[in-house]
Amino acid sequence: MTMSEFADYYREKKGVNDNNYNEPECALWRDILYGSDKQLFWYCDPYMRACVNMDQGGAIVDLRPYAAKLEWPVGIGTKHVQDASYPFLIQEKYRAGYFTHYAGEGTVRSAKLSYKGEEVDLCLCPTHAHFSQEGKTRILTLDPVTIEFRDLTVKLQTKEYFEEGSSNIKIERNILEMSDPTAEVTLNEYMVACYGTTEYSEDMSNITLKIDGPEEKEIHYAYKCREEGVVGAKEVSAVIPEIETRVSMTASDETAEGYVKETPDRKCVWTIQTPQIFSYALIREAHDSIRKKDMSKITDAAMVIEQETGVKVALAEGSYQNIKITTPEDLYIAEAFLR
Repeated sequence: MTMSEFADYYREKKGVNDNNYNEPECALWRDILYGSDKQLFWYCDPYMRACVNMDQGGAIVDLRPYAAKLEWPVGIGTKHVQDASYPFLIQEKYRAGYFTHYAGEGTVRSAKLSYKGEEVDLCLCPTHAHFSQEGKTRILTLDPVTIEFRDLTVKLQTKEYFEEGSSNIKIERNILEMSDPTAEVTLNEYMVACYGTTEYSEDMSNITLKIDGPEEKEIHYAYKCREEGVVGAKEVSAVIPEIETRVSMTASDETAEGYVKETPDRKCVWTIQTPQIFSYALIREAHDSIRKKDMSKITDAAMVIEQETGVKVALAEGSYQNIKITTPEDLYIAEAFLR
């Protein structure tokens, strides 16, 4: 049986084909076995499955076209000999979620709040939630979280709406309090996805990323780390032909900027170590120049050199044991290397 055939069977058993569909399966779980008090919310209907993790600020950590019309044959002679799982778009266990050891970001649907160069991801704001229902819409209301910037405190609340049978998830965020009511903060709603059924990703080169708005922009996925943005975007979307799925995001603010970007080819990604080596005159010139500018997006000395002097930084292959002693714990690591 193909996944597509099972999808038809599943919907028939659920009464969807006869317009006799009862209700989605919803569960707000709380961990009591290990005493963490962590909460997870699961939503499942014949079209999608989603999981919300309150320990990561209400982030969507599992999202998949649960029993969609997927041509996903399994068995000898197919690309999926033993794999009969439902392909996911987001899966925190296989794709590391927010706390990722991969190059780049793990898969997750969350938001970032920015103020004067500082940025806080809601994944770092654990909270709790309660569940309610209005008509055919299930509502997950999260307890407010307090976000502290250097000179601003923001109290924010999130609500997530799951409309039965629509394949839509509406996320509403409200700022309840700010220590400075006149402050301007930026909210970046984002989703990082990588489809597959195991910890190994599928080939993403057939995916099309698109922005609809005052102008249309597209990226045909090729692992080139490209990015496009449009102010006043109506929708950003990704079409994934292999699993016959389209996922999109829209904003209620007509002036919002929509953006899409692709990841790099992992074979082109390097881990950069410190210390980095520069001539004194060059590094002094670069730091004297950058000191007069906004340094909020500067990550290391190499970036300062390239940005301020135009000198291209070269890479040299190093040793994993060439660590910088920064914290007391680093001394133990260095001693272990020297034994």
